[in-house]
Amino acid sequence: MNHGGPGQGWRTPWLAPLLTSRWISWAVHGVVAGQLSLVLTGQAGLGCPFRWATGLLCPGCGPTEGLVLLLHGEWSRALQANALTPVFAGALVVTLAAGWLPETARRKWAERLIRREERWGLGAIGALLLLIWWVARLAWR
Repeated sequence: MNHGGPGQGWRTPWLAPLLTSRWISWAVHGVVAGQLSLVLTGQAGLGCPFRWATGLLCPGCGPTEGLVLLLHGEWSRALQANALTPVFAGALVVTLAAGWLPETARRKWAERLIRREERWGLGAIGALLLLIWWVARLAWR
């Protein structure tokens, strides 16, 4: 099975490879936990380099605020911060769960997810949704 190699293009998996390594999964969550901790305690979190350089919001701007709002049960405001906040939250839950699974179960789960990502082109769908969200938020802000 080809796992994101040349020639797959829009069907290249993006989430499943994060599940294959327990350490990558934990590192991603360490960064997210650190960012959320900073924001929840009223401190400035990690800034967006794209926004710093251009002054514009990038397609990924807003998930930290959105996750904080989700933690407070404010779904409407979380979606306003970034319409894809629930997708980011779901990906975090999946990768967090994978970090705690035994090796065999984690690899099996990753293989299933790779097949689904390749079949449905989830990476391309995600990229297209980010692009649509970005254009919409730039047009209406």
